[in-house]
Amino acid sequence: MAAGENIVCPICHSAHPDKLFDTDSKAVVRHLLSADNMPLFEQCRQKVEHLWDSKVAAYYHCTVCTFEFAHPFIAGDADFYSFIYDTENKYPAEKWEYSISLISIGQFIKTAALPARLLEIGAGNGSFLKLLGGNLLPSSEIYSTELSEAGARIIGLMGFTCFQKDLQQISKEDLGGKVSIVCMFQVLEHLEGIHDLFEKLNDITFFGSRLYISVPNNLQRRFFEIHKIKYDLPPVHVGRYNVKSLDHLSEAHGWKVLRHCIQPSTYKQRILKFIYASYAKGQQVFNPEKYKSKPLRLFLRYCMLATLVFFHIRIIVGLRSRKLGVSQWFELERKNMQKV
Repeated sequence: MAAGENIVCPICHSAHPDKLFDTDSKAVVRHLLSADNMPLFEQCRQKVEHLWDSKVAAYYHCTVCTFEFAHPFIAGDADFYSFIYDTENKYPAEKWEYSISLISIGQFIKTAALPARLLEIGAGNGSFLKLLGGNLLPSSEIYSTELSEAGARIIGLMGFTCFQKDLQQISKEDLGGKVSIVCMFQVLEHLEGIHDLFEKLNDITFFGSRLYISVPNNLQRRFFEIHKIKYDLPPVHVGRYNVKSLDHLSEAHGWKVLRHCIQPSTYKQRILKFIYASYAKGQQVFNPEKYKSKPLRLFLRYCMLATLVFFHIRIIVGLRSRKLGVSQWFELERKNMQKV
């Protein structure tokens, strides 16, 4: 990035935000690839630098709308995600945001005077669609997008319509008309054209439509950054949202945040998730699981876990806060701008 370059918030366009941290392409690749894929390190690094047109990037905090974002504000493309997620990504069959959304969607379908038609943006391997199809909606009324070739292929085999392209390339005709429900689970933080996204949503939805969004919990991510652990790295995560920033973005395009929830979790669950994630990351340096002798493997495994607990005791104590659940969830409604 050039010295003195003017950094502008992608949501409210205010200038001179506060810098949170710097990163580089090597740090990003170490975060993305497991030990088994380290031979692909150089290839992935080149893809990251090609997207950035640079070897370095940074994260900023807008002092006006509180949005936190990467600079350059450039997201991964279809080629990048197919490369990263073809064999790496393991999508959970069920998520907290799936459950809370299914309940709300069911209520919306029963009460809304709109045709029940749904689009999921960035559907992964179709885990949510599988829970939805045949229960609340027929498969013929369900559409999806997924940039990953592997994910799009799996969704197609399930019998759902899946477009392996950007939402901007999809028309109302492709969808068979407008939709009344749109879902984006752990997707918005990956996207750069956020104003264009909401304009597109306005084109393909009705007044009164619902939008369900889940994103990483910004409070949890900032907590870990205080302790020098960075989970939001571009070009994968280019935006970090909270209630104020998402409200600012949605209101600018005629949407309203109806509900916001942070994923509930127990103190034990928060500790175990952090320790297991740290253990998996540590396997890139030393992997106890590679030893054939079970007694030796168990001994080394528990030694490594004990070491992680010792060196991260401040984090473990800090995880007592109930506000540090992994995800946050939003329900939005498209307002009827024709009404006074």
